[in-house]
Amino acid sequence: MIIPRLYLSNLFVARNPNVLDGLHVTHIISALEKAPKFPSTLSSHPKLLHIPIADEVDADILQHLAITTAFIKTALEENETNVVLVSVFALHVHIESQRSTDILKVH
Repeated sequence: MIIPRLYLSNLFVARNPNVLDGLHVTHIISALEKAPKFPSTLSSHPKLLHIPIADEVDADILQHLAITTAFIKTALEENETNVVLVSVFALHVHIESQRSTDILKVH
């Protein structure tokens, strides 16, 4: 948990229906090259925001931060029970952690 109702995970955790249902996730941001498939059995049917970004060190995440920030802000303000999960995946661990940090620190 980053702050109440805002979580960060990798793709493998984000696709686990037990985790998503257990956290009551209502909104998911994915920052991956290809849009991930999430389990259709989720009870919450979360709203999804996919940011298509290459798995490269010089990929520009900054151009997407206004969109991700608005998505997080809207989700948290529209209902006090909404929960946002930010999910990133990169083959290079330092890219994955940097993207996560960039998306969350702007919020």
